[in-house]
Amino acid sequence: MAQPPAYARFRRPLELGLSALEAMQHNDGSFPLYQRSERTAWRACGPLFSTLSVLLSAGSLMRESARLRAIDFIYRNRRRDGLWEFDPSFGIPPDADDTACALTVAARHDRARVKEGDSVLLRSFWRADGGPFQTWRGDRSWSGRDLDDAVVNCNVVLALQALGAPASAQETKAVVDLIRASEAGCRYYCSPTTIAYAARRAGLSLEALPASLTAPPSSQGFLPTAQWLSTCRRWDEDAIERVLAAQMADGRWPIEAWFTGAGTPKPVWGSPAISTALCLEVLSEAIASSEAPAPKTD
Repeated sequence: MAQPPAYARFRRPLELGLSALEAMQHNDGSFPLYQRSERTAWRACGPLFSTLSVLLSAGSLMRESARLRAIDFIYRNRRRDGLWEFDPSFGIPPDADDTACALTVAARHDRARVKEGDSVLLRSFWRADGGPFQTWRGDRSWSGRDLDDAVVNCNVVLALQALGAPASAQETKAVVDLIRASEAGCRYYCSPTTIAYAARRAGLSLEALPASLTAPPSSQGFLPTAQWLSTCRRWDEDAIERVLAAQMADGRWPIEAWFTGAGTPKPVWGSPAISTALCLEVLSEAIASSEAPAPKTD
């Protein structure tokens, strides 16, 4: 973001948001996740992915004790085969997204958890006929190409980089090709903006992406707006105000649908903890950009 004015006004929302985020942490270290459909109200479900998402966005802002409690929860949920699954109560296979996000969190915040073969394990999701990385480990009903997801693939690239085993040229090309084919959106995330957000986080060039993915989101929701701000790192007063205006009196940002799945009626998932973490990421980036020394001129 280019030198935003009056950055000091972000400090209080950031402090309130951080306090609210840690207040949402459960005793077991996890952060809440909720599911609903157009026929049902929000209901609590397995919190692994929300915990991963919070740490990826705001882990560096949290107190170490809270962060390590969350990581302990994540690793208590690691399977014997080294993978992670979205929610054991669903009876679905382990997946690349949870596994990649968990390994990234460990590599960033608790390196002692990383094992020598973790990058090889993650690469086992690669399609042998030239990629990209498939989402699920399972039989044919789970391994179809229609379940390949651009955000999931970006998260795998992110994890490989964090593990010190960066994606190869072939892997990167396959992921970028999938992103370009996902201009209208991807399989598992509600907003196309999430694709660009995940690509930027993974270190992929935004210039290689369709312009529609990096354009300001058409939705007036604060969550796509926050992701767009983190993606493009540009100052936009209206967008910042949309994010700030959504903050609640107790410091949280409200639940807003973030990812989705298959079924009738179609389910969506979200969490005030995820919403809060993504918005805190924006505010911290804005403050950091404002405090950065101006470039020297001749």
